Amino acid sequence: MLVNFIRTVVLIFMLLVASGAGAETSDHELRLKALEEKLEAKSKGREWIDRFTFKNDLRLRHESRFLDKDASGNNVLDQHRERFRLRLSGEYNFDSNLKVGLRLASGSSDPISTNQTMNDAFGKKTINIDWAYAHYARSFGALKTQFTGGKFDEPFFRASELVWDYDLSMEGLAEGFSFPLGASTTLFATFGQMAVDESATRQYDPYLIGYQGGVEQNLGPLGKAKAAVAYYDYANVKGKVIPHRKSTNTLTGGGLANDFNIVVATATWSIDMGVPFKVLGEYVNNVADGVSSREDTAYLAGFALGNSPKKFGDWLAYYQYRVVEQDAVFDAFTHSDFHNGGTNAKGSAMGMKFGVMKGVQFDASYYVTRANRGAPVDEDRLQLDAIFKF
Repeated sequence: MLVNFIRTVVLIFMLLVASGAGAETSDHELRLKALEEKLEAKSKGREWIDRFTFKNDLRLRHESRFLDKDASGNNVLDQHRERFRLRLSGEYNFDSNLKVGLRLASGSSDPISTNQTMNDAFGKKTINIDWAYAHYARSFGALKTQFTGGKFDEPFFRASELVWDYDLSMEGLAEGFSFPLGASTTLFATFGQMAVDESATRQYDPYLIGYQGGVEQNLGPLGKAKAAVAYYDYANVKGKVIPHRKSTNTLTGGGLANDFNIVVATATWSIDMGVPFKVLGEYVNNVADGVSSREDTAYLAGFALGNSPKKFGDWLAYYQYRVVEQDAVFDAFTHSDFHNGGTNAKGSAMGMKFGVMKGVQFDASYYVTRANRGAPVDEDRLQLDAIFKF
């Protein structure tokens, strides 16, 4: 009896010990599982962040406009102002083909300026949506394709701001294609379908259809050349009052007097002569019916010497001369700094860029312009910039 009792006690003790050890093991497993879940969550968070790329910049500017007389012959005061531009942009990559992008920028609703003047007794400044788009790119053998929708940077090849200001972001759809012919030649084409304005009170809204085709050629020791021809068709703009116009195009009854069916030829040639050297040119003709042959053309020629600054000591100098007749281009979208924006202008633009350190550069630009026809309205403009890219 005693022996059986002792055996029973020992068996119960062993079961209790085993039960305690099991509890400890179970508690340890739960802690490990919680730690694993925590690490997995952190890993997913890092993966989400790693899919983002960011590109931001801040520009501080002093600007002086030296004026003589206005179109009525009245004396005009010179203008001196301090300005800044802030742009915060990012892209989220779903995979190697698909991404979405966003850029916020200072300024107003003006489509060709993100400048903000320092004024209004330290009043708060606004931030606007400058880009909001989806972009898909894929290759089919040697053929490269890309498709963009939303609000995005102007997608066409250009050499200057003769037709489109660099700050312009378009709204609609764009498609791009490129195909190599051998080792030295690449053909490319870009198409765009853009909404210009929308109103429930109009039967037909203004829109823009763009077509461009071109070739890029490696010339070996003679450098590289790139050329394209484009056709931009503004539909339903004649007679319309379009937002943000500069009122330098010909008007009738408050609306545009002409259509804008614009043919643009663009070419660049670059070569490294110890220092990079680039020549560029653009020619524009508005071929819409009824446009005066004295007011339908714009052209630009220029050159650049040096490298766009990326580090200390990098420098670039440039010079351009242009003529923009009154109805050659749509005045709401051409270069905002040349003769205070718009058309009916001619003159020179020159400047210098210098790298201070990685991400920091100083720029100086000077414009000498006057009216192409009509009253002799002259304007010189000086811009001194400090730019920080981060």
